[in-house]
Amino acid sequence: MQTINFVEKNSKGELTPAKVIPISLELLEQTQTLLESDGRLPSNQPIRHFDFIRKVQDIVNSEYMIEQEPVWVTNAAAKRILPLDPEKIGVPKSWVFQRLVTRINVTGDQFADGETNMNIAIGFTDKGIQVAFGQNVRICSNQCIFGGRYMTTYGPQRMPYEKMLEVIREYTHQLPAIREHDLRILNEFKEIPVNSNQIRELIGDVHMRAVKQAYFNEPNHEAPMNVGQVSNLSKAIGQRLPGMFGLSSEPIVTSLYDLYNDGTQIFKPERSEITTLWEDVNNWGEYVDMFKLSLQ
Repeated sequence: MQTINFVEKNSKGELTPAKVIPISLELLEQTQTLLESDGRLPSNQPIRHFDFIRKVQDIVNSEYMIEQEPVWVTNAAAKRILPLDPEKIGVPKSWVFQRLVTRINVTGDQFADGETNMNIAIGFTDKGIQVAFGQNVRICSNQCIFGGRYMTTYGPQRMPYEKMLEVIREYTHQLPAIREHDLRILNEFKEIPVNSNQIRELIGDVHMRAVKQAYFNEPNHEAPMNVGQVSNLSKAIGQRLPGMFGLSSEPIVTSLYDLYNDGTQIFKPERSEITTLWEDVNNWGEYVDMFKLSLQ
């Protein structure tokens, strides 16, 4: 019998505690669902996560071939019904997950090549449901979201999940055009050179935005990263370009595409906050696309 336990193997092959783990959709379907006292689903998650994922699968699969990625679940806010698992071995039906993310890949030569493939990103959080259409950079499994194709059932631009499914159906009809749009942006990024001063300008601006958001609560202020993520971005850039920190005399030559991927590699389930993962990817894409204008 398959079980769910928050452990992972370290570099020595030893089992250590894990904050997030990947499970199959089939395993997720064996877990429990949190209900209100009157037996109804909560207003923030009015449909079971696995049912919603299946509905999205059905919509996209009606026109194209798809491939379901694992579902990443977090132990944060996860609940256990211990009477259903008296031996405490991680029986799936004893778990209740409210926070998770996954992706559905669209397969076929039209939507995948050696570098990228198209997908639909889905997230469930305490606030509600997230869905985004974008591209995956295969070599690093980095998610890319452009064109405002990110939607939620909460926040200023919220929509009911039923409307979200309608939009998903509309976007499915437009998949070739969406992929063409996204690849055009990524290819533009590749052609834009970035020097060390411009890298410092980007890091400085993102850091200032993060500080304003964290400590000054500026109204309508959106930072593409939080303070911790900016630090990780700086680290990633420094590891790829040691000259940025005076650790190498090699000339600093990079592209906006590489800088963009330095950022997107931070936004992964095992490295970032799962509840804002696709929102963070969307905000980072919007920011870099805007920063592009200052380089031209």
